[in-house]
Amino acid sequence: MALINQTINGYTFTEFIGAGGFGSVYKANKDGNPYEIKVFREEYILQEYKQSGQKNRIQREIDIMKTVNHPFLVKYVDDFKGNDLNVPSYFLVMEFAEGETLQKLIKNKALTNEAQIIPIFKNILEGIKGLHQVRGEDESKGIIHRDLKPENIIVKGNKVKILDYGISKVIDYTALTSTGNFLGSPLYSSPEQITDSKNIDKRSDL
Repeated sequence: MALINQTINGYTFTEFIGAGGFGSVYKANKDGNPYEIKVFREEYILQEYKQSGQKNRIQREIDIMKTVNHPFLVKYVDDFKGNDLNVPSYFLVMEFAEGETLQKLIKNKALTNEAQIIPIFKNILEGIKGLHQVRGEDESKGIIHRDLKPENIIVKGNKVKILDYGISKVIDYTALTSTGNFLGSPLYSSPEQITDSKNIDKRSDL
């Protein structure tokens, strides 16, 4: 929260959005344009680099986001390292997705009929298809999201933006997890992801 009203690399932090095990997410402005910035906390950075070196989850998320270009997938803008309040930090800058989370819309009972729901659902499927095809049409390649849930989907009208590729798996990269080490959100995970999260394919997202 101490980042609010601070300017780092030209980005002025204006609003706290949320936090997770990796760190925090903020809204920021630069040259009159809004952005969303993920700030990785020091312990997470050190742990990732100690365990996995340069092929850690932070670098993987940045590498994945750089390849994503689809209207229903949030896009990469910038990344940089810095010392936030004298603590080493890694900043990932993304486009700011206008709208409400699907989680909030469900909670507020804002989606009440099929005419509203079906176009949103179809666009989520289109976004996932785009993610799965990031590295081409080859079925043996692509990106599996692995953490699809209402809070990771922003909705505006019937348009969507799918967020958070932090635990995504690039299919023909070295697996991110060791056997038996589950990553994801259990309430929204497929059975096969819970039982064997290392050996899943694109069908798990669907």
